Amino acid sequence: MSLIQSLSFGPLGALWRAPVSANGLKWLSENVSQSGGEEERGMDGDGNVVEESADDSNDLTEEDIVKRLEATEKESAQYKEKYVRALAEMENVRARARTDVENSHRYGIRKFALSLLEVADNLSRALGSVPEDIESLSPDQSRSRLAALVEGVKLTEGVLQRSFKQFKVVRFDSLGEVFNPQLHDAVFQSVCPDIDAGKVFHVVKEGYMLQDRVLRPAQVGVSSGDGTKGSETEV
Repeated sequence: MSLIQSLSFGPLGALWRAPVSANGLKWLSENVSQSGGEEERGMDGDGNVVEESADDSNDLTEEDIVKRLEATEKESAQYKEKYVRALAEMENVRARARTDVENSHRYGIRKFALSLLEVADNLSRALGSVPEDIESLSPDQSRSRLAALVEGVKLTEGVLQRSFKQFKVVRFDSLGEVFNPQLHDAVFQSVCPDIDAGKVFHVVKEGYMLQDRVLRPAQVGVSSGDGTKGSETEV
């Protein structure tokens, strides 16, 4: 017979099988509730009972709180310093950008101006080749000096066009082209029987392009054809 069976049928069996009264159940329930609501307890190394609290924040001392506040203030000061440095760096970037823009406006044509200095030098040399007392020169000397002057002007014009081309300033042809109001500025119109009406037959000033834009339209004379539209008129 097992232990449980002996307890059930032995002298304690009657007590085991005895019905529990309502007061007994109430007493049992209250004791279980009280035991469940108490704080958890543990044992230390010496076997003593130690109460354990679920909330450790109540164990902070004044010194701990002061240390935490000091650490928070230190961290806040570090973030503030980084923020101030970032603002200063942004202001420096803005200042450098403003300076760059001002310098580009002031000195943006420096390279172009340098390229024109050679043109100015050539013109000075060309003018220097003609003496002030040119009337005293013989015809042969005059022709020789004039030829040198013309050659110098041609060379200077070539240098000027190369300087223009370096900076994307290009002269475009207009003679014989159909009049285009985007490229041409008609200053007069004339009868030209050999040239179709509406075409450019004379260029007063050459036109130039800067990159893909018109820097200056060409000033031109436009043919009116065989004269059926009248005589020469200014436009």
